[in-house]
This record gives sequence, structure tokens and C-alpha cells, in this order.
Amino acid sequence: LKQFRNERVKKWLVDLQDALYLADDLVDELCTKAATATPRDPGNSYDWSRTVDSIIDDGGVNVIQKIVGKLESVVGRKGKLGLEKSAKLDTSWRIPSTSLVVSSDIFGREKDKENIIKFLLDDTCDAKSPETVTVIPIVGMGGIGKTTLAQLVYNDAEVVGKFDTRAWVCVAENPDPLNVTRTIIGALDSSPCNMDHFDSLQTHLKEKLSRKTFLVVLDDVWNDEQDMWDEFLKPFRYGNNGSKILLTTCSEKVASVFAANNLHYRLSLLLEEDCWSVFLKHSSISTNSKEYVTLEPVGRKIVEKCKGLPLAVKTLGGLLRNKYNEGDWEKILESEIWELSEDKSELIHLRYLDLSCTLIEILPESICKLYNLQTLKLKSCYSLKILPNHMHDIVTLCHLDIQGAYELEEMQKKMSKLMHLNFLSNYIIGEQEDNGIRELGTMDNLHGSFCISKLENVKNSGEALEAKMGNKKHISTLNLLWSFDGDNDIDDTRIERDILDNLRPHENLKELSIVRYRGETFPEWLGFSCYLSMTKLMLGFCMNCCELPWLGQLPSLRHLLIRHLDRLEKIDFEIYKNNNGSFQRERPFKSLEILEFEDMHHWREWHFPNEFDGFPRLRILTIKFCPLFSGDLPDHLPALEVLNIAGCEKLACSMRRTPKLQQLYVEGHSFTSYGREPNEVAIKQTQLVKSVLEWLPHIQPPRVERLCISMCQTPISISTDYLPASLQSLQISVCPKLIFSEQLQHKSLTEINLQFCYSLKLLPLGSFPNLKKLTISLCQSLEYVVVPQALSSLGYLSISNCPSLVSLPLLGLAAPYLEELHICNCPEIDRFAEECLPPSLKTLEVDRCQKLASWITSNILQSQGLIHLGLGSCFDVKSFPSEGCFPTSLESLKFWNFPNLETLNCKGLHHLTSLKNLAITDCEKLENVTDENLLASIANIYIGGECPLRRKLEEMEHPRIHFVCYEQGNPKLSALQFQC
Repeated sequence: LKQFRNERVKKWLVDLQDALYLADDLVDELCTKAATATPRDPGNSYDWSRTVDSIIDDGGVNVIQKIVGKLESVVGRKGKLGLEKSAKLDTSWRIPSTSLVVSSDIFGREKDKENIIKFLLDDTCDAKSPETVTVIPIVGMGGIGKTTLAQLVYNDAEVVGKFDTRAWVCVAENPDPLNVTRTIIGALDSSPCNMDHFDSLQTHLKEKLSRKTFLVVLDDVWNDEQDMWDEFLKPFRYGNNGSKILLTTCSEKVASVFAANNLHYRLSLLLEEDCWSVFLKHSSISTNSKEYVTLEPVGRKIVEKCKGLPLAVKTLGGLLRNKYNEGDWEKILESEIWELSEDKSELIHLRYLDLSCTLIEILPESICKLYNLQTLKLKSCYSLKILPNHMHDIVTLCHLDIQGAYELEEMQKKMSKLMHLNFLSNYIIGEQEDNGIRELGTMDNLHGSFCISKLENVKNSGEALEAKMGNKKHISTLNLLWSFDGDNDIDDTRIERDILDNLRPHENLKELSIVRYRGETFPEWLGFSCYLSMTKLMLGFCMNCCELPWLGQLPSLRHLLIRHLDRLEKIDFEIYKNNNGSFQRERPFKSLEILEFEDMHHWREWHFPNEFDGFPRLRILTIKFCPLFSGDLPDHLPALEVLNIAGCEKLACSMRRTPKLQQLYVEGHSFTSYGREPNEVAIKQTQLVKSVLEWLPHIQPPRVERLCISMCQTPISISTDYLPASLQSLQISVCPKLIFSEQLQHKSLTEINLQFCYSLKLLPLGSFPNLKKLTISLCQSLEYVVVPQALSSLGYLSISNCPSLVSLPLLGLAAPYLEELHICNCPEIDRFAEECLPPSLKTLEVDRCQKLASWITSNILQSQGLIHLGLGSCFDVKSFPSEGCFPTSLESLKFWNFPNLETLNCKGLHHLTSLKNLAITDCEKLENVTDENLLASIANIYIGGECPLRRKLEEMEHPRIHFVCYEQGNPKLSALQFQC
């Protein structure tokens, strides 16, 4: 950090930078001249030496001597300044984004900033379900300013004050959940996090976020894997209401993983005048300078060509920084760099070109003359149809990313000449020899993830062998794809097997996907135990395959996904064996944690050897849409935590030993992966409901805390025996044939919620010592709620839309500590009996109950502890309230939708000495008040909707009387809100 304290060191660094730039320019010139020399042959050293000789002959030796002399001079001064060689840092020239921003450099984003801040501060826009976190995606093309906008918002004073804690993470192209989680924890702790175990990281993050209102920015997200992000987001559910995640991405598909389409904030291009301000800032031209008059017209034309893209404006402004010659500006304007055309004189030093997420359809041939280009990114260029014919001329190219360029039909010819490539996202096999799979033979330096598609264009195993996949030692993830529209009815499936056999990758591969393979069997190497690093395997849409390979002895396999193997009818013993056909001492699938079977339409049987002890670490088992599968599941899964079953209506759902099972999801016609909770069993729209309920009590030790049954059309008879001892919440909805076969009782249950159970006539509640909340809604046949024993913990009761319910239990006895009672649209309830309302009751709401409304208007509510009262609809009175009908303890009174009410009778309010809030809405005929002076003694009066009385009171201009447009959720009425 000496450069910040010592001006001489700072000057030395500037001189060193200048010297290195001169050397870099010379190297670029050599490379460019060598690349344009004829005949061109990247491997011919003669071309290079002749080019160097020609430069030296042309006086270039003087240039070289001058550069070397300057470098030696700068290095010579190093010792005098006390500078020492430091440890080598592993840095990348492309710095990840941070939260820091200089707001004075930003133009034209004021409205966008205001809109995003509004979303962040508005808690009413939070996710509808408490089990999910609110994510606000900022979507737009590369270079449009998404990161800059996020930085502005992140550092806004109002935003900083809103959130208890904040974290910024640049995700970019490394979306590894473990790494991202670790980075967030480090940001929250203000110190590096060194944990490597994902479960420990997520638990630690959960603790950091619990009961806090947080803001986390995920910048530059590319990955659109729903399951991966669902797992990643789990700790974020434990924050306070109002917590937010702000996300930036180029991809609408990525944004849709996190939020509904209507919640995406789509960032628009900058207005031209704002672009001009950006251009002036980065070109450092002053509007007061004498050159401004000459340069402004040219500059504005340059800005116009940038078409509102701030990164383009900023880059071109930087190119012209401190250049005041009109010719330099004209050269930029008249060149065709906007289309990367033949005029490349200004781009000789270009090494990095990112056109990701643009609508470009065709790359011009001139891009092939960028002879120093090292990185070309065309990610998510969905409209790109073809690459330039001479791509192979960019021999310096190290990184080519065409992920998401789905319109590309094939690679261009002679890609084998790009021998410096260390990253190639996809290779699309063409039909010709010079764009076929053989071209991969020289690309042994490829790193990271690699996908080979259109493998149906490989004619024989010999061609596959020439790809030399075993030599590509640095590839960690390999995807082998045949086309969707490829013909599965082939003459000789053995040829297909031989082709895949010769595509055998190196033994350090970590992840492998094989999709739409057309053979009947898989090659043996797929199950070789020598693949020690293989952690994830996916076999999908292999429509001819009728058996699985030996996979049980892959020692490190953690995630196995098998989907759409349509001819597979059974999984037999072979899958567990070693490749020599025997069972080894190693337990089968000893490291497997996640096993998924999907869309296996002919799969019927799953067999296990006697005394099978495989899957010792299996945590998640998913079987989806296997309609004929009727076999058993493994009997003993000691580590299983989550079991997902969907669309498997013939399955025998039973496992005797699953000691760690926490989540069970059984669905009939869909699969829902969001809104889940720990220790939950959810049964939805399935005929398996009875067998699942019978199995639940046998899960030992009992861990299930929440049971949800929904949309099951078959008869369901619930008894206490079906309820696990650990159960705390019972939710049943849209089960039209539900009955309770006996009086229910349970020691630990705290919440019961019944909805849309049309045939339920009787709800018999026995001993529930811990039941705190009971909700009954839309049970049209329900006639009686029987409570023979006191529900001593019940504090909340809501009964709505039960038209056959004729009476309430005597709540003074049945729920002696009830605090909140809601009754809505129960027209047959005609009274509150003498001991119906317990003295503990604090909140009462009655709405759309005609007979009960009539009783209330002519009787006295005997509940002296009542604080909040809400009355709505079906009150057919002209004057209200009557004298003495409400308890003196009342603090808040709200009534609404009294269609014939004409007079507010203040005699009924005189004795309410504690009344602080009075709200009246939707009483269209109300025009009189018997004592206006009394209203002045009430702290807050809200009049909503149109009525004659409102107009009279408006003339009083009293500060305590508020006139509001009544809306559900209006914060001014929040203290008085009641809902059915």
C-alpha cells in the first residue's frame, strides 16, 4: 500500500505501467502481423520468425531497444524505493463486482433507483407464502447497468436503515451453492468463512439470518437450475418479514426461477441525453473547453450509435479520453466497430468480447481478424444462428462460451486449430468431416464443463475414438447429448453402444450426463470403480435402454438422476454389482445422497438382494411419474431425510426403518418443490392417502410435526391412530369425502385447519391439551363441533362459510382461555348462549351471519374483557348501536356494510370510556349522528366509502376524524382489520 503514502512509489508504478503497455502493444503488433502473414499456419514457426525479422529490418529494433531500456530503468529504481518482491497472487483481470459505487458517475437511473427502493421498503410485496423469501430480479442485457443500479440501491441511506444486515455476492459463472453460501457468511461476519460442509454452512447461515431483516444482493446470476437454487434459498426463509434478495441477471429464464414473471424489473436502455452525460464523464472533455464545439457533433453521433447501452458509451468514451483531435473521434465514428466489421484498427488490442444476452443473429466475418482476442462470450444469444466461417483463424482464443445459443446448428470447420482453447462450453457436431467430432482430438487443454451435442452425426466408433476424450484430463463436467428430433429407431444399436464406449472420459471426471443416447445397453466403463471422483451422474431420455449399467460401486457417487428410460421395466441386482458380476465387500452406493427416478413410464419392479445394506448415506429419494411402478422401496434407509413421490399411484408406500425421515411428499398429478417446511408430510391429490396415513405412525423415532392433506377425492377416514405422536399442525383441505371415524385426541397438536371438506358433518374433538389455533372454513355439511373436554390452550377460533352449522359449543366451558373468535358466513347460528363467550375473549368478529346479527342488535354482549369488535353485513338496522349493548372494556369498534343504517347512535357509545378507535365503512345511507361532540372524544375515527355523514363531518375539519379510501390492508386501518 506504499503507493497511497509515497508519491515517488506512485510515480514509479505509473512509469512501470506505461512501459508494460508499450511492450504489450508491440507483442500485439507482432501477433497481428504474424496472424495476417501468408501462408498462415499457426504451427509454422517459420511464419513467426519471418514476421519478427521483417519488423526488425524495418527499424523495429529501435522500438524494442527503447522499450527494454525503459523497463530496465524502471526496475533499477525499485531497490532505491525499498520495494520487495511479494508472494504471487492468483488474481484474474476480470474483477468481480463489489457493492461500492461512485454515485456521481451514474446518470439516468434516478427513476429506476426509486422504483427498486420502493420494492425493498414495501413489506406488502413480500412473498405470499411465509415459507418463501421475496426475490426481486433486475433483468436486462449485458452492459445495460444492472450491477450499477443494484450498487446505487444497496448503498442508499434509507435502504441501509431498513435492514438489520446486508451482504453482496458476485455469483457470475461460479454458482456453486457452497461457495456462494460461504461468501454470504463471510460478508455477514466481516471475516472469511472456511467451512466446507454444505449442511454446516446452511445451518450457520440460518442462524445468522434468523429473526433479522436482511438484504442480500446476488449479482450476475447465470444458472437456472431450479432445484439447486431451492436448496440454496432454504436458510433465507428464517428471516423476518420484509427481508429481500435483490438479483441481477441477463436471463428471463433465470429470473423466473426466483420470482413470477410479473415481478421482474426489466431495465431499459438509457435515454440519449443521459448517455451523453456518461460519454462526457469518461472522455474527460469539458463543455467549457475550446474543443467542445468541434467535438460535440461527432461525439453525439457516436453516442447515438451506442443505442442506449451505457457500457458501450463508457467504453468508447474511455477510448477517446484526453484525445482532443477531431480525427480521432471521426475514426471511431466512421469505423464499423458497432458491427465488428472489417475496420478493426481500433480493436487490435481487444482480448475480451462479451456479447452475451444480446439479440445478435449473425457474427460478422471481421471478428475473425481480432487476432489477439482471447475470450469470446456468446452466452444466452438465443437468436444466434451461425458462427463466422473463419473462427479457426482466431488462434489466440482461449475461452468460447455459446451456452444458450440454441439456434446454432453446427460448429464451423477446422475448430481443431484453436489449440489454445481452455474453455469451450459446447461443441455441436456437424455432418462434414472438418466440423465433425474428430476436430476435438487436439483440444486436450479444455477445462471445466464441456458439452458435446448432436452425437447422432457421429457415423462410427472410429470417429468417436479420434475425439480422444480420455486425454482431456481437465474437464470436470461432461454432457453427451443426442438431438431431440433424432431417430430412435436405428438399424444397429450396437454401433451406438460402440460410439459411446469410445467416448470414455478420463477417470478424474466429476459429473457426467448422457441424454437421448440411442443404444439398448450402456458401455461397461460407466460403472467402473476407477472413477473415483465421479459425484453426479444423469441418464436421461435414453428411449431404447432396457437395463441400467453397474453403478453401485462408483465410490464417490453422491447424486444419481435417471429419467425417461422408457423401455426399462425393472431394476435388478446387476445395478449393485461390480463390473465382474460379483458383489464386493463395499456396500452398494456407499456415498449416494440423492437418488431420483423421473418419467419412467414402463418401470414396474425394483429388486434388492437378500439382507441388502446399500444406500447407507441416502438423504433424498425422489420417484416421480412412474405410473406402473408397484414394487417396494428399500426396507432400510438409515440416513433418509426426504422422500418425494409423485404420479406413482400403484406404489406400495411403506418403509419400516427410516429413522431420520423428516419430510414426506406424496402427490398424484403434480410435483411441488417450493413452500416446504422441515418435519412435514404432505399428501396431495393422490389415491395413496390411506396407505400413507397407515404408514405414518410406524416412522420411528417420530419426527413429523406438520401433516397436510389436500385435494384427495377418495374417501378418507381420520382416526387418532394415524397421527404421529410428534405432530403439531394438521391441515386438511379440498377433501370432499373426509370423515372422522372417532373422537380425535392428541397431546402435542397445536393447530388444526380444515377447509373445503364438503361431506364432513361432525367434528369430534377430544383431549387436545396443547391446541392453540382451530380454523374451519368452507365445510358446507358441517353441523356440529363437539367439544366434551375443555381445550385449555385454545386461543384462536375461526369458523367461516359453514352454512349448515347451527350452533357453537359453549366456549366459556370448551375454550375457557379463548382470546380471538371469528365467525363469518354461518347463517344458521342464531345466538351466543349464556356461556358461549369466555371472559378471556379480547377480539370478536361477526360477518355475514344474519340470525346472529339480529340477536346482537337486540341483546347485550356478555364479554367484559372484549377489546376489539368487528361487525359486518346482514345487520338490518336504521340506528346503531343501541344503548348498553357493548361491554365497557371495548377499545376498537369497526362495522361495515350496514345497507340500511341511517343514524350513528352515540347513546350506544357513551358508556364506552375506553374506546380509542372507531371505523365505519361502506354504509351508503348513513347521514346522521346523535351527538357530534362525543365523536371528538374518540382518539381516532375512520370513515371509509361514500356516505352523507362523511360529507357533513368533512366540514368539521376535526384532526381526529380521518377520511380514507377503504382498502383491505390499508395501514391506517391495520389496528382494526378483521378477516374471515
